Amino acid sequence: TSITFSANGSNGIRILEGTLSSNASLITRSIAGFTNIAYIIDNLTIGSSAVLTINPGVVMKFSNSYASIAVNGALVADGTATAPIVFTSFKDDSNGGDTNNDGNSSVPNRGDWNTVDFNASSLDSLNSLKHCDFRYGGSNYYEYYYRYGEMRVFNAALKADSCIFEQSNTAGIGSFGSAHPAISNSEINNVNSTPVSMSMFSNPTFTNNSAQNVGSMALGIVPETYSVNDTVPIRNFAGYTNITYYLYSTCTINTGTLITIPAGTVFKNGSWTIDGAIAVAGTSGQPVIFTDARDDAYGNPGDSNGDGSATQPSIAGGNRFNFDDVSMDSLSTVRYAMFRYTDIGIYLQQAGPNINNCTFDHTNWGLYLNGVSNPAVDSCLFRDLTYAPFQTSLVSYPKSTLADSISGTTYRAIGVISETLVQDVTLPKRNFAGKTNIPYVFKNYTVASNATLTVAPGVILKFFNGAGLTVNKGLNAVGGFTADSTIVFTDYRDDFYGGDTNADSTATTPNSYYAGWSGIAFADQSLDNLCQLSHCIIRYAGLSYSGAAITTTNASPTITYCSITNNYDGIRAGGASNPVVNYSDIYSNSGYGVNNVNKSFNIDARWNWWGSNTGPTHASNPGGTGEGITDSVRYSPYLGAGASNPVEGDVSLNGSVQAFDASLILKYVVAPVGPDSLNEAQMRVADVSGVGGITAYDASLILQYVVGLISVFPAEASSNMKVLSPATKGQLALQKVSGVKLTVANVTVNRGDSVIVPVNLENVEGVTSAQINVKYDPKLFTFEKVLVGDITSGFSVASANDKEKGYLNVAMAGASMLKENGTVGYLQFRVADDVSGRVNSPISIVRFLANESDLTKLTSAGQVEVIGKPTSFVLEQNYPNPFNPSTT
Repeated sequence: TSITFSANGSNGIRILEGTLSSNASLITRSIAGFTNIAYIIDNLTIGSSAVLTINPGVVMKFSNSYASIAVNGALVADGTATAPIVFTSFKDDSNGGDTNNDGNSSVPNRGDWNTVDFNASSLDSLNSLKHCDFRYGGSNYYEYYYRYGEMRVFNAALKADSCIFEQSNTAGIGSFGSAHPAISNSEINNVNSTPVSMSMFSNPTFTNNSAQNVGSMALGIVPETYSVNDTVPIRNFAGYTNITYYLYSTCTINTGTLITIPAGTVFKNGSWTIDGAIAVAGTSGQPVIFTDARDDAYGNPGDSNGDGSATQPSIAGGNRFNFDDVSMDSLSTVRYAMFRYTDIGIYLQQAGPNINNCTFDHTNWGLYLNGVSNPAVDSCLFRDLTYAPFQTSLVSYPKSTLADSISGTTYRAIGVISETLVQDVTLPKRNFAGKTNIPYVFKNYTVASNATLTVAPGVILKFFNGAGLTVNKGLNAVGGFTADSTIVFTDYRDDFYGGDTNADSTATTPNSYYAGWSGIAFADQSLDNLCQLSHCIIRYAGLSYSGAAITTTNASPTITYCSITNNYDGIRAGGASNPVVNYSDIYSNSGYGVNNVNKSFNIDARWNWWGSNTGPTHASNPGGTGEGITDSVRYSPYLGAGASNPVEGDVSLNGSVQAFDASLILKYVVAPVGPDSLNEAQMRVADVSGVGGITAYDASLILQYVVGLISVFPAEASSNMKVLSPATKGQLALQKVSGVKLTVANVTVNRGDSVIVPVNLENVEGVTSAQINVKYDPKLFTFEKVLVGDITSGFSVASANDKEKGYLNVAMAGASMLKENGTVGYLQFRVADDVSGRVNSPISIVRFLANESDLTKLTSAGQVEVIGKPTSFVLEQNYPNPFNPSTT
């Protein structure tokens, strides 16, 4: 009694640091005018044989961010509704008064003190908290591996009822290891992290609790290694059934351990490393979700971070699943899972789990196959990825890819990781997700000094910005003459081959002088006899930094029957390089066709076409207007009859696709034999539809390509519509016609006159071309010309007539689809003069193609009625004729 405090650093009772080794109690005390004065705690440990009892109303204040209570015995803090027990900050004046004696100079903040920890103990059944209020704790000091909380339980029991956990810098409650606290009728409010931080397989029970204003409304899971087979529990908390899990970091499944994840579980943030096995047991109605913390589309609640639409999910680095080489493939199954907003959904390091019915959505890549990985990837959807469904080492590939699909922004390609190939490999054509001969898209790739890369005929290799192929031993890329056997090396933005690989329609093109691919480089240690390019197309390389499609450094590969176009330099030979370049088309390059930098050898570049029939541009070739070459390039003799390895649609063999090529097709269609016939090289590139042979529809497709309505020909997409860009696919889909009717009109004409016979079409939707083979009577009619019809204005037309047999072939094509029924064309004939009486002669249709659909059965012949000379005369009365009375 009669005690006063003056000018003290604190107004409280400080509990000395140390270990409590015997039972003790803390009661409320009033000293020096302070009613229920606060106890001040730095660090207190309750020994393994001691029980500390705190009476109702006691206020415990913690002096700094390290301050805490470690319970190794037991703590009984049973307050009442009217006299709660308070654990709070030294700066909190709301209970126990102005303990730090500074008036309002300081205010309490989250993280002012650390934790109250309950550890494993033989006395832990006595642990009890009732009507306790924890405030301003969770400083995060010594809270290793995200073991957060103002109050934490480690491998111990605890009953907590009617408590409040608030203003924590981390979580409200922590439950770790084999902890099994029972938390009931409690509140967790205004905490920075999740309301609860816990081990996945700790066993807390939650009854009638609530949480408000938390950093993430989810159960926070700390990173641990699991070494016992178990199933992830479905948990309910704070009114949320099957509440979302928030992974603070990486959960690891140890070797020999199987962890099962039940249907409907949602994980946000974090990742899994699988050294043992995982069984993701989702269903079509309840998939298992692995996604970003800001993803409001999934979880309970969906808006886990409670900010409405203020933040949006985005792709973060890392992977959701990492299967290591020691993982157990036979036990690992991932079914009906969804992976969202991460760099890679599933990363495989020499692993082969079964991945079925999964969705990869808004990730950079779906899967990454490193080492020798051969998973089964069946019935999976790759939707709106930044890049391709997966990227793989060339020594890996899924053992099964049944019924997979690609949609949205996902690249229509197989990604190849940036690696050094150290064993011989053949790169084959592959079909994936309904895409026949799907392209490969490469980052930088190196063939080591002990390996040869063989590229199978028809394979399409596309390269990212700045990427290229470096050969230190062998590259064997030998294709064939046909479009489906030609090997293509090009920019990933080149839609002409393999379709719209980067799924952006025409938004990007490979023509930019910035950010192009760097071409193929043969290093000085490459073996010349193992380096061969034949029947290859190499495009759009070296545009950045003045590079080349093919660069040789003291190397001499053989290059034959190739098309090297739209690059900076075509071939750049450095050092003692002596490549052989024969029977190739080298044109439309920005720099030299062949650039012999050091001129150590006179490069053999004979029998090539240089973009002009006059040969290359060089001082020794006066009048040569083709691609430029440097000195020490032996170019003569050169090819002077057009491209020998033309691109699809280049019927003129002049190195580009133009409307003129369409006219050549129309002329060939009506008269395949004669001056308008096509040679073998022209015929290879004329059937741009890839079906039906060479028809007027091929001419239409070329016109559509020239005006930009389509970006690639179906033949270059292996006749597989799914490879095409959405714009091209949509355009071509409208041109599948079936019900077009052709009718030849009936007309009447006098002998010796010209007659125009209208030919009409009905149901014309989608028609861009027509081929009409007409039969007429050559004795009665002489063909004069074909006139364009009312609905085909702007169409190109060709015709050929066999006047002896009376056969007329007409072909027409346009870039636009017909929009209304009407006259497709007019046939003009001269009628013979020596016709007597009235003669009806048919104009019949032998064959009718609308686009490439044979609709001859829907045609109707017309009749031409010819009024000839009279065949008899009748004597009639001549009236009036007064001079001939005998006829009056």
